Amino acid sequence: DGARLVFEMTGENAGAPLPAQTNDRGEYTLFGYTNKSVPTGNYKITVTKMTLKDGRIPDGEDLLKAEAKGLLKNSLPKAYEKSSTTPLTREIKSGKNVIDLELKK
Repeated sequence: DGARLVFEMTGENAGAPLPAQTNDRGEYTLFGYTNKSVPTGNYKITVTKMTLKDGRIPDGEDLLKAEAKGLLKNSLPKAYEKSSTTPLTREIKSGKNVIDLELKK
């Protein structure tokens, strides 16, 4: 719950990054694409989960305050937090795509 994903298209036709956030079952939908088509192509996928030291994820104004004070840390393996290091890549094709991601330590 609360992991942030960013799909970044690779190649010369790359557009804006596509964000998502997981729910309590680990499922996600790209923001703004519930009923629209996602551009087809190859994507690198970054995943982070920013938490307080005690593992809690603040929300709303508390999240903004914690970010401003530098109190958040990524609780997932560092390899997944940057497009230059993430091993996660997927091709999005036309039609429905279900993309399951497995993170390893």
